[in-house]
Amino acid sequence: MEEKRKTGIVERVLSGIERAGNKMPDPVMIFIILIVLIILASWILSAMGVEVVNPASGDVVQVQSLLTRTNLIRMIEEAVTNFTAFPAL
Repeated sequence: MEEKRKTGIVERVLSGIERAGNKMPDPVMIFIILIVLIILASWILSAMGVEVVNPASGDVVQVQSLLTRTNLIRMIEEAVTNFTAFPAL
């Protein structure tokens, strides 16, 4: 006969964390999803005319859409520099 083993609260919590972690997408996909969300957020906030005040200088800064031709070219041209200059890499 197989004996059922009681599991403690710590083991159940760790098992739950492991199950949740196994359901997560690949880190590269998470990164790509976040990039898309930021680009969409910049487009939406720019269309809404959102502005903020820089507390250091008092200047008013408007949100710029990353989907403009200029910003799309800039993102592509500076992609390698952005990734290689990132301290965590």
